[in-house]
Amino acid sequence: MFPEEHVAFTSWVFRSVCWQLCAEVASLGSELSLAQGEGQKSEAALEEAGRGRADLARDKAALVVQLTASERENSALSEELAAFRSERESLETGLFEVQQQLAQVESRRDHLEAENQTLSARCETAAGENPEQQKTSCMS
Repeated sequence: MFPEEHVAFTSWVFRSVCWQLCAEVASLGSELSLAQGEGQKSEAALEEAGRGRADLARDKAALVVQLTASERENSALSEELAAFRSERESLETGLFEVQQQLAQVESRRDHLEAENQTLSARCETAAGENPEQQKTSCMS
């Protein structure tokens, strides 16, 4: 090869390599831009997720406080319910006893009314037999 041809060939190779390198640099620049865009999107998504996580942590803390208060209230209401049940049982026992006494009193009243009717009938019978005796025996 002649020196001029060598220079031309070398120049052509050099230009070809430069053109390939420029194309590769442009391609890599495009890839870099895409990667940077994806990185920015990922960063924004991570920041949003972080804010969401912080919001969830605050919400969880508030719910834990509410749960604790509800559990305390539930415990107090359970104790109050137990006291009411005990009081109801006591009242039911008292009611049963009063009903038993009432039944006994009514039975005694019925017995006394029957006895009173029997005595009134005797007085009337005796009055028919002896009017003077009725005044003394039926008045007492």
